[in-house]
Amino acid sequence: MIEKLKNKSEILFWKFAIYLIQRGYGKGCKTSDLEDMPEIFKTAQSVFHSGRCPSCRSKEVCNWISGHIELLKM
Repeated sequence: MIEKLKNKSEILFWKFAIYLIQRGYGKGCKTSDLEDMPEIFKTAQSVFHSGRCPSCRSKEVCNWISGHIELLKM
């Protein structure tokens, strides 16, 4: 019972995180910047300072969080 409650509260937390990310950075572009310009990002030295499109990165993060939520529901 307690585990279910913990999972529900964690799911609510992650859904709110997705909302905040999408509000701040957008829901993502129609195409990924990695698909449009892969040669630019192969030479990037840091994942955090790669000059990537913030909207595209936020879409990837939200997709990962959505997968995490699905695992919590199992």
